[in-house]
Order: sequence, then C-alpha cells, then structure tokens
Amino acid sequence: MNKEINEITVCEMMLEAANQIHPDDIAYLFATGKSELFLRDILAAYMSRTLGLDGRNQYIGREWKRHDLIVNDRLHPLAIIEGKSYIHKDAANNGRLLKGEKSISADLKRDTQKSRKTLKKYLGRAERDGSVIFTTVLFTVDIPEDWDFDYGQVTYSKYHQSYIKKFDPTQTNRYTNNGGRYACQLIRWSIHFELYSRSS
Repeated sequence: MNKEINEITVCEMMLEAANQIHPDDIAYLFATGKSELFLRDILAAYMSRTLGLDGRNQYIGREWKRHDLIVNDRLHPLAIIEGKSYIHKDAANNGRLLKGEKSISADLKRDTQKSRKTLKKYLGRAERDGSVIFTTVLFTVDIPEDWDFDYGQVTYSKYHQSYIKKFDPTQTNRYTNNGGRYACQLIRWSIHFELYSRSS
C-alpha cells in the first residue's frame, strides 16, 4: 500500500475521484436520486486502482460485513469507511439533525457502533490499530422560481428550493448539467475520523 489511510487522504481521494467524473454526470446523479452508492463506488474504484494493493491480501471491499467500504489486509480491517449524503435542508434543520431515531445524529451513532464492533472482532489479535472514517456530503440542487414541481424529475425539489430561499450556500463546489437544467452545489467534503485502538 502506497498511502496511509486517514481522514485527510480519504478526503483527497474523494475529491480526486469526483474530479474524474464529468460535471454534468455529477449534477444529474445528485439531482435525480440518492448519491451514496455512486460516491462509494467511484471512491472504491479510485482507491483500488491507485493505492498499490496486491489484490489478494490487500483489497478494498464494498459492502463487507455490511460496511460501505473497507480497506482490508488479510481479513484485518485497516479502515472502515462509511459514506453519508444529506441535503442541506436536513442538515440545517435542528430536528432532523438531532432529534429522534431517524435523525442524522442517530444514523451516524448507529453506524459508529456497528463499525466499532467490527473492528473489535477482527482486530482482536492483530498487532495494529484500525480506524473508522465517515465521509459526509451536503448538497443542494438549484431550483428556479418558475420550476414546475409536477414534473418530478428532481428529487426533493421543494426542499432544495426552500433551503435556497432561506440560506445562501457559500464555499461550494458547483456542478452544472445544462442539458437537464440541473445545478448542484456541494459543500466541501467533510470528514469524521475516529481511531480505534486495541487498548480502548
């Protein structure tokens, strides 16, 4: 393996992988449905191609033990990577962010606990530590004032439009698909990193 796996390198690889996709395709995929699997798959393919893994003992696993991505070395998970994608409106809504079993914080807590259990199980006798890395993308699709919501071609279009009216998304990476009239604003990738130590 030619690169350490941590919150910085994963963030860099996500950006590098996304930058290899045509901006129109990114805008279309974010505008028309869930994007988590798309992001996971382009990151997995990029990591598999660029990390110098041997392909037998070292590999990138997708949906390994119900985790989005895992960097494995002889069945020892060096890193578990869980990917999340939310619309800005949900993340800016205190209730959706913090309250109840369906909140964003509850979702992250469940995946954190699941990841810790996996690391504890598979690193029990390994002379190494493992890490849990969460990648989170927040995005908004620009919806014009005269948008016809009956068409239904943009997922959550009313929520996107109401967010834009209330907030001014700044510091965004912007992807535009002119043919489909989609403009997707992504904040810079945000990362949560947690190191699991065998002694903890």
